[in-house]
Amino acid sequence: MRLQGLGYGKIAAALNNEEMPSLRTYMSRRDGVEIPAKAWIACVIRRMAENEAYIAI
Repeated sequence: MRLQGLGYGKIAAALNNEEMPSLRTYMSRRDGVEIPAKAWIACVIRRMAENEAYIAI
């Protein structure tokens, strides 16, 4: 999405519209902890985009 020119806010909105679990929600559920769903926000998308651990080759 970022390579297509979308800003971080628009990416967050798209993920929320698709009801994609946020990273925090996914990890909590994976660990067996049920928390209220958290929304994607632009600053999280930006941090992920800048983190080499998330960059695909």
